[in-house]
Amino acid sequence: MSQEAPVAPEASPGGEGLAKRKNLRQVAGFLAVGLFNTVLNYAVYCAVIALGGHYLAASVTGWVVSVFSAWLLQYFFVFREGGADSPQPWWQALVKTYLSYGFTGFVLANLLLVLMLDVAHVEVVLEPLFAMGSFFVFGSPREMAEYLAPLAVMVVNLPINFLLNKFWAYREKGSKG
Repeated sequence: MSQEAPVAPEASPGGEGLAKRKNLRQVAGFLAVGLFNTVLNYAVYCAVIALGGHYLAASVTGWVVSVFSAWLLQYFFVFREGGADSPQPWWQALVKTYLSYGFTGFVLANLLLVLMLDVAHVEVVLEPLFAMGSFFVFGSPREMAEYLAPLAVMVVNLPINFLLNKFWAYREKGSKG
């Protein structure tokens, strides 16, 4: 009886379809995790602001909590195929996750927040709303801007985060990068 070497899914008939389904599953999973962690990050950010914290302290706290959550969910559900064939040890993925989100969620996000809030003073755009009457839950245009600015930053970060995680933090065995 002859034993044949296992055939990689991509090399087998229908393997291309399998690879596409896997990629679609990863994208969908990443988007679900990203949505959850976006809400978590923003909730932590808002809680720190509501407690009187500075917007940068709120941003860093939200980042630390949400990146840890992202790593847990991505490692165990999105990029892991299960069992012993995990792309890499958990601690490597955790370090790479913090490093990849460090650029977008820490450096880029905080840079954009400073540019919007302290350089461009986006609250000026909101001042006419407050002239109509103080019907907002926000005490001032600046306070409103501090709550809204991170939402704009998150839109920029999502596609960058996916690419960094897919092709670096959770790359498959044998792939370059």
